[in-house]
Amino acid sequence: MLQKFGNGSTKMTLKGSYQPISPGKRRKRWKQFCWKLVHNALPTKDNLVKRKIEVNLMCAFCGEKETSDHLFLNSEITKRLGEARADQNQTWLNLVAIALDIWIHKNNIIFRNEKE
Repeated sequence: MLQKFGNGSTKMTLKGSYQPISPGKRRKRWKQFCWKLVHNALPTKDNLVKRKIEVNLMCAFCGEKETSDHLFLNSEITKRLGEARADQNQTWLNLVAIALDIWIHKNNIIFRNEKE
């Protein structure tokens, strides 16, 4: 969510968060997310099992086995987002933004009991 201030500046905040995220922290978060995504280091459910952490392997969105490929390429929410944004220019930055949105939404469903 973008917050607009009287002086014309804007800051980005996550839904449910009351602290603005500075541009420097936002870039760091994106870099970390991109690195983890590319290196299959995000704590997806299949990666947690590989680390000997017991979790339910089912995807929070559709009930299939959660892997990085499934979550970011093949899940129902990814397909819906892809259809909704089909008319937009799909630069790598837009694709990372979509992946980060999916990741945050999935975690909100699991840890904050939000609805899909």
